[in-house]
Amino acid sequence: MQKIKEHLIHYYFSYLLSLTSVAYGWKLVIHPEILQTYKVYQKIRDVFDHRFIGVFFIALGLAYGLATMT
Repeated sequence: MQKIKEHLIHYYFSYLLSLTSVAYGWKLVIHPEILQTYKVYQKIRDVFDHRFIGVFFIALGLAYGLATMT
């Protein structure tokens, strides 16, 4: 139990980044108008579909979380 606690303390920000990426990805999937209204996403939106961008954030967040566990 002590090793798990030390691991969580040491990698706290990594898990936080992973969870934030997944949450932001879900938000983009549920509310695609975010990508359609902000000019920051205009170039990305021209290349990729809005659903792909949200799913990409989710996949990266999950992959980063799994990588942090190992």
